[in-house]
Amino acid sequence: MRIVLFAAAALLMSFTFGQSLSPRLASIVPPDATFVRSINLERYADSALHSFYPTTQESTALCLGKVRQIITAERAPAAGGGRLVILRGANVASVCASPEPTSDIAPASASNLTVLEAGTAITGDPDTVQLALDRWQQRGSEVDGDLGEKIRTMSESYDNWLIAFRPLRAMVEGQPSGPYQSYRSQFTDMVEEVRAGVRLGKINEIELDLEMQTSEDATAAAGLGRWLRGLVQTRGGTEAALAEVAGGWSVTTTGKVVSLFFTLDSTKLLEIDEKRRAMEKAAVKDDGDPPTETTIVKKH
Repeated sequence: MRIVLFAAAALLMSFTFGQSLSPRLASIVPPDATFVRSINLERYADSALHSFYPTTQESTALCLGKVRQIITAERAPAAGGGRLVILRGANVASVCASPEPTSDIAPASASNLTVLEAGTAITGDPDTVQLALDRWQQRGSEVDGDLGEKIRTMSESYDNWLIAFRPLRAMVEGQPSGPYQSYRSQFTDMVEEVRAGVRLGKINEIELDLEMQTSEDATAAAGLGRWLRGLVQTRGGTEAALAEVAGGWSVTTTGKVVSLFFTLDSTKLLEIDEKRRAMEKAAVKDDGDPPTETTIVKKH
């Protein structure tokens, strides 16, 4: 169930309602993308999960206003790899646009952003950016293809979301091959697609769908899913604390799809975070750090 932990860690970074995506914008995501995720940066700061899953500074663009949302798409290695990053927010100025996008995409800067319209810019490797521009200039009013429709649906339903295709296979790509791999593909191809989303607020709702290769695989995965909280707590760490307060735990199957649902109460999350901070402070004090000004005064 490693993919479940992977999906949960990628999701828990935002707050409140989902944002709709126009068909035209959804259609610029490369059709051969194997991983797409969306993070609402604007509302993330208000989330009770901020301390548990701090987001990286994925954009420090000099001439951007406050970035509201980042959508990241990773292309299949068979298609040459590459990444497209869509930045949405106020005041994306036309002077930020680069006539020839560069391959330097982390972090995004004023020199490598391509503005599509007011409030929307993209960055990434040159080939992927050019592909996105070509699709944007087609000015299609309909969502192009199955992936575009899924992106639209996820954007309208969740605050943060992700879609991944054959994620287990992607995890082992590039690893050295050996002579004993007769059963490897049976495992790596077992999960065909992952769709996960989170609605955050006072009660955070997390939903995850795993589309398996067969209905038998779904039944087996569901059996493991019922014990996932216990498995997580054998590993310790942040997820062990979250598993302790996860409520409404439900694992169901429909054909080849196994669905997981659970909730996290923000009040309980804040209590856990307060206890964690107190323990960290106590550990620092026990390590024999230099005395503070207060302790020095007391000694005198």
